Amino acid sequence: VSTQSTGEKMNEIPGISYAEVASTAFKHGRVELATKLLDYEPRAADQVPLLLRMQHDPIALTKALESGDTDLVYLVLLHMKRIRTQAEFVQILQAQPSAMDLMIVFFKAMNDSGELERLYQQTGSPAEIANLWLLDAVRQRDTNQRTEILKKAQTKYGESKAHSFHQKTCEEEIKLLLLQKDLALSLHREFEGLSLTDTLFTLVAIGQMTRAQKIRSEFKVPDKRFWWIAIRGLAKAKDWKELEKFSKDKKSPIGYEPFAEVLS
Repeated sequence: VSTQSTGEKMNEIPGISYAEVASTAFKHGRVELATKLLDYEPRAADQVPLLLRMQHDPIALTKALESGDTDLVYLVLLHMKRIRTQAEFVQILQAQPSAMDLMIVFFKAMNDSGELERLYQQTGSPAEIANLWLLDAVRQRDTNQRTEILKKAQTKYGESKAHSFHQKTCEEEIKLLLLQKDLALSLHREFEGLSLTDTLFTLVAIGQMTRAQKIRSEFKVPDKRFWWIAIRGLAKAKDWKELEKFSKDKKSPIGYEPFAEVLS
C-alpha cells in the first residue's frame, strides 16, 4: 500500500494525528514512511519536533519557516547550532535567508558579539564585522583600547570601497582620540569622550583660541560651525575683549545677531 493511499485513508478517520502515527512508524524503524506521513500533518508544532528527532533538521527548518511561528524556528535553529559544525550551520542559514535574519536578531538580542562575528566571518561580511568592532570601541573606557579597536574597524571597512565613508569616520575618530590625549597631558584637563564640537568649545572657553583654530583647520570644520562654537565659548568664559576682537577679525559668516544675543 502506498503512503499516499495510507494518508488518504487516514484522512477519513476523525481526529487522527499523523504525527503520532509517524512517531510510531519511526520507533519501528520505518523512517521513510514516518517522513512521508508527516507531510500530511497540518500542525507544524507536531511536525517539527519529530523531524528533529529523526535528524531531518533541514526539513524541520523549512516547515518551521513556512508555519511563520518564530518560536518554532528558533527551536530548530538552536537545535541545529548544537549538533552541527559552524560551517554546516552557516551553510544551512545561507540557503534560508529568513533564518539567517532571525539568527542575527537572536544574537543581537543576546548581545553575543562573538557569535555574530563568527557568523559574519563565515558569510564574508567585512562591513558587519567592522560595525561590531565600532560598537565595541564605543563601549571601551580606556582610550588606548578604543583606539586599537577603531584601527581594526578602519582596516576592515577599507576592504570595500562602498564603505569608504565609514573608514574615514573611523580615521577621524582615532585622530580626535589621540588629539584629546595630548590635550589632556598638556592642559591638565579631561577631554576624553567629548565630541569635536565640545572639544573646540572647551578650548575656546579656557582661553585656548589659537589651539582651537589650529584644530578647526586640521579637521576642516566649516566657518559657520566654528563661529557659533567660538561665540558660545567666549561668552561662557565672559571674555568680552576676545569676543570683540574675534568679531572684527573678518566678516562674520553667520551675521552679527549671535554676538548681540550673547551680549544681551
